[in-house]
Amino acid sequence: MEEGLSALPPPMNEEYEEGTVAYFHLCRQAYRENHWYVTYLFGFILIQFCSGWTLPCHIAAWVERLPKTSFPKSVLDWSKPLPPEQWQKPSAELIEQSKAVRKSLRQGKSLFEHFCEMNKTCGDVQQVEIQKRANS
Repeated sequence: MEEGLSALPPPMNEEYEEGTVAYFHLCRQAYRENHWYVTYLFGFILIQFCSGWTLPCHIAAWVERLPKTSFPKSVLDWSKPLPPEQWQKPSAELIEQSKAVRKSLRQGKSLFEHFCEMNKTCGDVQQVEIQKRANS
């Protein structure tokens, strides 16, 4: 973005969006003007004949015009956000873990380094527990 917005290509006209009938006719015209008629006949016409001409474009336009179905009322009611008085309060353990993460971030550590240290200490605790079980 060093060149700014002027470096961006101009927005394309929606009429010639790829997959529309207008885009098909634009491509056909460009192919006809820039290629020999035999190449046009066997290159463009044969390929388009085998792929259904503009039929896929018309089907896509028809599907786009169909009315959009909405979710049933029961789903819409279920997905409404809970009122604040029903929100679950954070547990003491979560608050402690959040404080530890914030402390590590203030010390200049990344989240990765913080959790690596946590796993080392957790790993040490797990090793002690495994040894206790083995000795029992």
